[in-house]
Amino acid sequence: MRAASASLGRVPYGEESRKYRRTIFKERDWLKHRSDTRLFDNLKSVVQSGVVRAILLEVYTATAIATFVCAWNALIGGYVDFYGILHAGYASPLQPYLLLSLPALPFTLSSSSLGLLLVFRTNASYGRWLEGRTTWGRIMSHCNNILRQASVWNTNESESHRLKELNNLRQSIWCFSRCLTRTLRGASDEDDTIADMKKRMPLSPQLGTLLSNPPDLRAAVALQKLTFTLDKLTIDEKKKVEMDKSIVIINDACTSVERIYSSPVPLVYTRHTARFLSTYLLLLPIGLYSSFNASWNHIAMIPATAVVAMFLFGIDELAIQLEEPFSILPLEAMCEKMDLINEALVISSTDEVSV
Repeated sequence: MRAASASLGRVPYGEESRKYRRTIFKERDWLKHRSDTRLFDNLKSVVQSGVVRAILLEVYTATAIATFVCAWNALIGGYVDFYGILHAGYASPLQPYLLLSLPALPFTLSSSSLGLLLVFRTNASYGRWLEGRTTWGRIMSHCNNILRQASVWNTNESESHRLKELNNLRQSIWCFSRCLTRTLRGASDEDDTIADMKKRMPLSPQLGTLLSNPPDLRAAVALQKLTFTLDKLTIDEKKKVEMDKSIVIINDACTSVERIYSSPVPLVYTRHTARFLSTYLLLLPIGLYSSFNASWNHIAMIPATAVVAMFLFGIDELAIQLEEPFSILPLEAMCEKMDLINEALVISSTDEVSV
């Protein structure tokens, strides 16, 4: 993973933090999520927020512009010192034209358009996240369904051969899910994928065949291997046809997740929103200057600009975080959970046969 990151150059914090968002909620997590003090806890941790830390450069830039506007206008238009004494500014007929100030009306009129763009952008990204999570869940469900049917319908009279067939099927299912995870995670997951596969199936002839294929094609090859394994099971042909329907659904789902991974929200939409937002926030200090006449040398404009920039840039960062869902979804944990279920199905079927 480090080698892959190095080849891509310096990895920003927002990208590095994605692996810490791969959470699976349990009872304790839900209790904390619904806690009576959640609002105060969220406010206390705002400076530690991954979203805020990912947009620090943008917030610092907006704050620096606000500071410059205050300093420049104080130099040109005059300022009040700590003793309340007014000092004259730059004496020139050009003074009114040198002051950095704009009426607030353009920002007021454009704020609703900016809000709509951000809402549509965030909704589109969340829709991609939801579709990715739902489709991955469908893949896991049908993988479990294949092993469940195989464990019940396998008619091999030899218990050892029956267990061997089921365990081979279980391994093929895990191998496919891990290869698909690699496809959706990119080069940063290559080392972890190879290590997991060598640990799980060190002597399997499938390993060399899979690793000889380009990473983006391994999931398709692994699904083919899963189909071969399914075809070798001691099961009635009509029942194999029913099981193959799950393979067809899994293949369709693979097409869906790869479409999500390879096709972002249309770039023209994303870029226009980013340009609108950046222009709005970087010019905002000039528009806010007159509104803070009551504060000492308009200095309250600086923290106000920083807060507004933090929340509006944060909304755009949320959309960026959700747009590509597979690097924040806990795919490895879901693969392991699926494999544990399959293991339990194999053991349970053995108990049923012995009875």
